[in-house]
Amino acid sequence: MRLQQYLRNPTNKVTAPHAAHYPDLDLWRPLIPVSVFVLSVLLIVAFDLPWISRFSLLLVWPLMWRYNRRYQRLTREYNA
Repeated sequence: MRLQQYLRNPTNKVTAPHAAHYPDLDLWRPLIPVSVFVLSVLLIVAFDLPWISRFSLLLVWPLMWRYNRRYQRLTREYNA
């Protein structure tokens, strides 16, 4: 996420100013797997539920499917 923030920042002059809003640089994309991992660790540490935490990693698939809809919308907006 920090790398994408660095790439999007126009003061760093890594990407062109019009490309800063390119959908591949969306900040939500790297947060999905990390947030699911943190959720599974919290289920183990805070609630002592290791069997549920194993299944919580399966949440990555539907969340990424949901994100894909956002990505398609951002791509349409960027190309328009």
